[in-house]
Amino acid sequence: MTLSKCFTGAAADPIPVSSSGKPHCCQNPEEPDSDSLVVVSFYRFADFPDHADLRKPLKKLCEDLRVSGGIILAPEGINGSICGTRESVERVLGFIQTDDRLKGLRQIESPVSPEQEAIHHGHSTSSPLAAGEDAPFRWDHVRVKLKKEIVTLGMPEVSPIEKVGKYVSPKDWNALISDPDTVVIDVRNNYETRIGMFKGAVDPCTTAFREFPPWVEDQFRLDGSELEHANMEKKGLDESINKDAEIPKQKMPKRVAMYCTGGIRCEKASSFLLNKGLSFERWDFKIPGGSSQNRESVGGGVLCV
Repeated sequence: MTLSKCFTGAAADPIPVSSSGKPHCCQNPEEPDSDSLVVVSFYRFADFPDHADLRKPLKKLCEDLRVSGGIILAPEGINGSICGTRESVERVLGFIQTDDRLKGLRQIESPVSPEQEAIHHGHSTSSPLAAGEDAPFRWDHVRVKLKKEIVTLGMPEVSPIEKVGKYVSPKDWNALISDPDTVVIDVRNNYETRIGMFKGAVDPCTTAFREFPPWVEDQFRLDGSELEHANMEKKGLDESINKDAEIPKQKMPKRVAMYCTGGIRCEKASSFLLNKGLSFERWDFKIPGGSSQNRESVGGGVLCV
C-alpha cells in the first residue's frame, strides 16, 4: 500500500523506552525553581459557548502577573502558550481551571534559556512592563483572542468533545507502529517534519492544518459504508496527480496511528477521521524543550529520519 507525497512505505521503527516506561523523547526536563521562567503550552477541548466571558479577566490576570504569550478562546475550548515565573504561570493555569469545563488542561512545559530571558527592551504601548524593563521570554505582553476554533482545521463542526481517538502508551505504541498493518501519519506541518519523523510515517506535507482534510479526501475514497484507499503511486512532489485516470482501490489498513507535537492536532484530526468512519489509534508526540532536543535524546536516528 502506498500513499502520495512523503510516504516512505516501510513500517515505522519503535521508540526506545527507558526503564521508567517512558520513551526517551518524552522524559521531563529538570524542574526549575519557582523563580525561573517557564513556558507552558496548554489546551482543552470543551463545550464552551460563553468563551468570550473569560477574555477580559484572563487577560487582566496575565497582565497583573506579567505573564506573556498568546491564548485562544473558542466555542470548542482553549489553547495557549504562556511564559512567566513558575508561580505566576501556575496561578494563571489554576484560574483557567476554576471553570469545571476547562479542568484537566493538557500541558507541556519547557524551561527558558538565559539568552531568551532578556531579549526585549522596547515594548508596545499595551505591554504591562515598564519602559526599558526586560520582558520575560520573547513576548512583551499577552494576547487573548476569540476565534471559531482553537486549532484551525476549517471545520468547526468537527468536535473532539463528541468523538476522538484513544491514546496509546509508549510501550504499546512501539508494538503498534511495528505492525505492518499499521499506517502512521505525521499530523505536524512540514516545517516541523523537516526536523525529523518516524521512519515509514506518512507526511501529508501540509503547510497549515486546514490542508489536512483535503489531503485525506485525496487519499481515501468512500465506497458504501467502507472507506477504501486509492492506490496513488508517488511520482515526485512536484508532479500533479491525474485525477481523471482510473485508480485501483485497496482496502483500508487495519489501523492508523497518528502523532503530533502536543496532542491538539491529533485530537482534532482523529475526530475528523472518525467522522469519516475510520477506526484507528493515536498518540501525541510530546517534545520537551523543543524538537532539536528531542533529536538529541533519541540519538543515532533510531526514531527520526
